[in-house]
Amino acid sequence: MSRLSGILVGEFLKAFLDAGHFALRGDLRAPELRSAIETLHTSLLEAIVCDGHMELRFGDDHVLLNGRKVRLAGAAGGRLAPLLAHAASCQWLGITCDEIPSEDQLLAALARFAEPMLKSSTQGLQRRMGPVRWIEEETDNQVVMGETLELQSIGSGHEEASMLRQVQVSELEQLLGSSGSEGLQKVTRNYARSVYFVGRFLESMEASGPRIPLDEASRIVCDLVDCWTSHPKELLAMALAHPRVGSYDAFHQANTAL
Repeated sequence: MSRLSGILVGEFLKAFLDAGHFALRGDLRAPELRSAIETLHTSLLEAIVCDGHMELRFGDDHVLLNGRKVRLAGAAGGRLAPLLAHAASCQWLGITCDEIPSEDQLLAALARFAEPMLKSSTQGLQRRMGPVRWIEEETDNQVVMGETLELQSIGSGHEEASMLRQVQVSELEQLLGSSGSEGLQKVTRNYARSVYFVGRFLESMEASGPRIPLDEASRIVCDLVDCWTSHPKELLAMALAHPRVGSYDAFHQANTAL
């Protein structure tokens, strides 16, 4: 998969500065912000197509786009400084996304510039953000101890992780052995994303159809196919483990697709 070029990095950061600048002003309904979000959305799609994911991590005087450190000077640096200062004040480390979001979901993720005290635990916020996630301090300090399976070590701040923990860990230990494998992290994350997507999709059903766009599933399906090709034992173990009471529908739909 090709890596982000300097041109794509520049376009993405310019679009982020524009959108972040308008969001920081606090008017989430401004037409200028909507236009800036459209441009940022286009740049984000390019990043995901090239690297398979997008991670924008905030530093003190720089940002990292998919691990690529970028410092901005002059006028651009002046525009970046208040955004980074805002992020630091609310211990917000950045934004990450492994699926294609909608423009509205991207706008919901950037709402923290307008509402500094907004937390990821705010009711309904993660549903509005869809696949876009904030990187926060508590998810940065997760430590895997000894033989702990990746299933148990995924950061607790993510709704996908909560869904994934509904799989019985003891069953996976019996099926895979206590040591797991090098592919377990990839499999658990992708399986969690699939179950979480199905759950969101089912919850959003209305008379006119679902509110969650079905095309969000395309990248998840591709990743699951890759998992089945490279790590079939781990993926099969995931599909065979029984979910807890009350979460059957989402797991059943995901497993039927598998």
